Amino acid sequence: MSDRVDYTVNVLLRRDAMNDSIQTDALLIQSLNQDDGVFQPLPAYEWCINIHFSVGTDRLVGSSKSLFRLFDEQDRTSVGIDISY
Repeated sequence: MSDRVDYTVNVLLRRDAMNDSIQTDALLIQSLNQDDGVFQPLPAYEWCINIHFSVGTDRLVGSSKSLFRLFDEQDRTSVGIDISY
C-alpha cells in the first residue's frame, strides 16, 4: 500500500564565477518515501550581455513503485543558446 502523502526534498545549489560570466546550478529533487529522485546540473556561460550558452542534463532514478518510475532510464541532455535583444 502506498503512502497517502509523498514527501520530497528540493535542494538548489548555485555558484557564480569569472565575474558572473559562468553560473552553475544543480537541482536535486529527492523523494523521502521511496528511493527515487532527479538530479539536474545546468552550467551556463554569458558570452556577452545578450548571448548565453547552457548545457544541462536530467538524471532520473526510480523503482517500479516510485514517483519518478515513469521516467526511469529516460535521462536527457539539453543544449541551449539564449539570444535577447
